[in-house]
Amino acid sequence: VADLWAAACTSSTHALATATTTAKPAAVLWHELHDRLGAGWTLGNLLAHLTGENATEMLQPTLIRHLAAHLDQGLAAWRNPLRGRGFYAAWRASSGSDWAWELDEFAGARQQILQLADDPLQAIVDELTQLGVDERRWCGYLQQLAMELP
Repeated sequence: VADLWAAACTSSTHALATATTTAKPAAVLWHELHDRLGAGWTLGNLLAHLTGENATEMLQPTLIRHLAAHLDQGLAAWRNPLRGRGFYAAWRASSGSDWAWELDEFAGARQQILQLADDPLQAIVDELTQLGVDERRWCGYLQQLAMELP
């Protein structure tokens, strides 16, 4: 039994030493994951990889409801009264008072939406910059994001 225990301890110590020398530091792993943004991944993909939860699926019902209200041709249950200002302006104004964000576990989303730039293109630039997506990958990031739409 002593020989078996000694062998187990030796192999465990060797395995731990090997894992320690071959394991990448967390910062390196983070940069590798972050570098995928715009190269086939969106923030939703990154979050799904890290948490195992698909935030995009959680967001879509609320976003689709706002889009349906904007594109309403008399069929949507709710019509956005600010529709005439354009989708982005109407969405931003109505989302800022939409409690569905809080109910869908996106605490603080309403306040963040209200703080977005008035100009939709500037909002996109601001968000891509805040995410740290390399400017050369913006087009790829936006294409990937569009492909995730239902």
